[in-house]
Amino acid sequence: MAVAAAAMVGFGMAPADAANVKITPLGSHEGEFCRFDRAMIFEDPDGTRILYDAGR
Repeated sequence: MAVAAAAMVGFGMAPADAANVKITPLGSHEGEFCRFDRAMIFEDPDGTRILYDAGR
């Protein structure tokens, strides 16, 4: 039982490959980060995009 649990933990701890992520702020000032930004788009090098809106 303990060996199976250790094996499961080992599978979940794979190293991540570092890559550049493009961050695009959507907000009040063009081309710069601002505390009044309404959202951000994170774009992975493979084209995956995440729209993050923290809300207030």
